[in-house]
Amino acid sequence: MSVEEVNLNGSAASERAESPLAHFLTAAWRNAQLSIDRHHEHFEALAEIDVIFNILTAFSDESRERVARSMLIQTHGALRAASLLALSGQVAESYSLMRTALRAAMHGVFMAGDEERQRIWLARVDDDRSADLKRTTFANGLMVRHLRQLDAATAGIYERLHHRTIDRGLHANCHGGGSENDAGSSAESGCDDFALDDEVQRSALRSVAQIGICTLSMFYYVYGDLFRKHKLDDRLAKLRHGH
Repeated sequence: MSVEEVNLNGSAASERAESPLAHFLTAAWRNAQLSIDRHHEHFEALAEIDVIFNILTAFSDESRERVARSMLIQTHGALRAASLLALSGQVAESYSLMRTALRAAMHGVFMAGDEERQRIWLARVDDDRSADLKRTTFANGLMVRHLRQLDAATAGIYERLHHRTIDRGLHANCHGGGSENDAGSSAESGCDDFALDDEVQRSALRSVAQIGICTLSMFYYVYGDLFRKHKLDDRLAKLRHGH
C-alpha cells in the first residue's frame, strides 16, 4: 500500500469517526455503560432474565416445538435490544422492541402444540389468501383469550404491559435529559436523543424487566419441563417477587 493510499484511508477513517452517526453511537454506548452502574438493580434483573433465556434457548433445541423456539429466540433478541436502548437512554425506541418481545412470545405460546396454527403461520407469505388466513387466525383477541385460558393473571399482565409499550412508545424523549455530552441532540426538534438518570429511564428499565418476566411466564406453558428440570421456575419466582 502506498503512502498516498494510507493517507486516503486514514482521512476516510477520520471523517467516519467525526460523522454525526459515529458521535451518536459513541454517546449511546457510553450512556449504556454508565447506566449499568447507576441502575445496577435493574441491570441485575435484566441479566438474570437473559441467563434464563439463554438456558431455555440452549435446551429447547431438543424440543419438538420448532416454531415456538423461533419465537423464543426472537423474544430474547428483542429484549436484549430493548435493554441496550433503555440503558443508553433511547427510551421511546426501547418500547417498540419491548412490544416486539411481547408479541413474539404471544405468537409462540399460541402456536405451541397446534400444528394447524403452525402451518398457517409458516404459509403466511405464500399468497393473499394465506395472508388473510393468518390475520384472522392470529387476531390479537383470539391470542389473548388463549393465554387467558392458560393463565388469567399472566394474560392480564400482558395486556397492561402491551398497552404501556404503545402509550410510551409514541412519545419522543423531549421530556428526558441529555446525554453525558449532549451528543445527538436535535436542533430541529428541540428534543434530546437520550433520556438519562431520571424517572423516564428508570421506568423504561423496569418495563423491560417486567416484560422479560411476563414473556418467561408465558413460555413456561411451552417449556414447563425445561423450567422444572433446570429449576428455572424458582429463579423466575424470585424475579417476580422483586418486580
